[in-house]
Amino acid sequence: MAGQTNGTTNGTTKGTTNGTTNGTTNGNAHVAKAGLNGALLNKAMGIYNYLGVEYRALAMVIVVLPLSVLLRTAFAFLEWFERIRGRELCGEVEHQRRAKEVADTVSAWAKQPKESRRKLCTSRAAWQNLSMRFSDYKATSHCVRVGHLSSVVSIDEQNRTCHLEPMATVGQITRCLVPRGYMLEATLEIEEATIGGLAMAVGMTTHAHVCGLLQETVVAWEIVDSQGELRTVTRENDPDLWATLPWSHGSLGMLVGLVMRIIPVEKAVKVTYTPFFSQESLCKAIREASLAEKPADFIEATIYSQETGLLMEASFEKNPLRVDQISCWYQPWFYVQCRGYMAKKDQTVQYIDTYEYIFRHNRGIFWTLNDQLPERVAMNPLFRYLLGWMFPPLVTFLKLPAQTDRIKGEMLYQRVYQDLVMPLSALEVGIQMSTELFDMWPLLVYPAKVMCGRGGVFPEPRPEDVVPGKDYAMYMDLGCYGIPRQVQKQQPFEAIASARKCEEFMTKHRGVPFLYASTFYTREEFEAAFNVGEGSLYEKVRDRTKAAEAFPHLYDKTAYKEGWQKLQDKEQEFWKGVAREGRLKLQDK
Repeated sequence: MAGQTNGTTNGTTKGTTNGTTNGTTNGNAHVAKAGLNGALLNKAMGIYNYLGVEYRALAMVIVVLPLSVLLRTAFAFLEWFERIRGRELCGEVEHQRRAKEVADTVSAWAKQPKESRRKLCTSRAAWQNLSMRFSDYKATSHCVRVGHLSSVVSIDEQNRTCHLEPMATVGQITRCLVPRGYMLEATLEIEEATIGGLAMAVGMTTHAHVCGLLQETVVAWEIVDSQGELRTVTRENDPDLWATLPWSHGSLGMLVGLVMRIIPVEKAVKVTYTPFFSQESLCKAIREASLAEKPADFIEATIYSQETGLLMEASFEKNPLRVDQISCWYQPWFYVQCRGYMAKKDQTVQYIDTYEYIFRHNRGIFWTLNDQLPERVAMNPLFRYLLGWMFPPLVTFLKLPAQTDRIKGEMLYQRVYQDLVMPLSALEVGIQMSTELFDMWPLLVYPAKVMCGRGGVFPEPRPEDVVPGKDYAMYMDLGCYGIPRQVQKQQPFEAIASARKCEEFMTKHRGVPFLYASTFYTREEFEAAFNVGEGSLYEKVRDRTKAAEAFPHLYDKTAYKEGWQKLQDKEQEFWKGVAREGRLKLQDK
């Protein structure tokens, strides 16, 4: 007994001592290793922040632009390879196979116990899309692969429609259609945008005063519903779902295909540039051009100050006198060229190749690239002739640096990227609102039809905004992109407060912002601005289709989870950090 006790005691003591010692040693080693890794990571992120803030232009030239060229070249090669193989159009059979993969994934998810299921969303990373919003809902969602749905499926010239997969880009689609003599009726000016993202959010183009928002050109939607069923939705077979899919951002179903209208095009367009030097005459001209009985095919305006702006009207030209190039590698960005037409003070006419005209804003991403690569560098003749061939950078790589808190804060608190949809009658007060809140130029204006009685997420036009004798109201997109004047003067800018004042203004004038941008509505404010909330068609459709069980609500997909008050606290901390860096100037008393 004694021997057994001693042996057990000694053995236990020895084992416990050795185990504890080894465990403690190993634990300490893991803690030390984790601490070292954390220190190295913090050091690396500090260097990353420093380079991203102090040497932004250099990082653009030696990292972002070369990577963009490589990826764009790879995509171009794959596109060319598919074309020479006769597989530029993937065909209906292949498309159905791909769509069924998504349906099977959702169906398998739907068979899991409810308590273990997370909400569904696509697996496309936030930094891969064109949204400037920093969303985190994907981290807690069940992500479904949709990247393989990236082809033009078929073209029906007789019915003038095109069958598309959602991840096909606008540039890819246009390169397929224009040589055949067509284009999408609503074609965005940025090649990198995906057609599915535009359809499920909103698309507005310079042809929108003729065809309406992009959603009006969709003949049929192919979605996978909450139970994994593959459905084709038209205005005839499900008018409520058809009405609410636009602006829904994937909160009613997972998009796997679209049938969209196409229109015939000519080889060139005739563009008329008309400068204006008073706000009254410019706004009057925009309204007259938009509401003309036979308007130009494309209308846009670039506003350079409160009193100056350039109206551009373009129409297809079958036999142009000449065709000018506007997108050669050595040429300035399009908005810089337009500034030159302003300086002439007289009307100017130009003939441009149709494809070049469609993507005229692509190289400078309108004028937002100026925020990352200043115009004084990018538009220097030496830079343009030597390195201009690398434009445009892919938005994917522009957003990658914003993975750090410092640069993310810069994008959220020191930049404004807003597309504001409001009645054209509010043009003057919209310009005034932008001036008071942001004071940055230029501004972009696209007129657009908004149809009455649609019943979707977008608010119904007011009776006073409806065009007499028509079934639509004339709205506009007021594009505000850039660095606010206060930031340019190295002074604090109240980004959250300014954005909320802008949202209040939009609700008052029966308008809303595009939801790709940062918005700071409360739930109640959001429901007052959009047609969502109790009793709305959107909520009824979510209940009927059981979408609420599978997909996050529109508000949850587009709002910041912590709320605007906490973001405002973070904003104050951000500006304190900027002050510590010595990047703020004291305002004159």
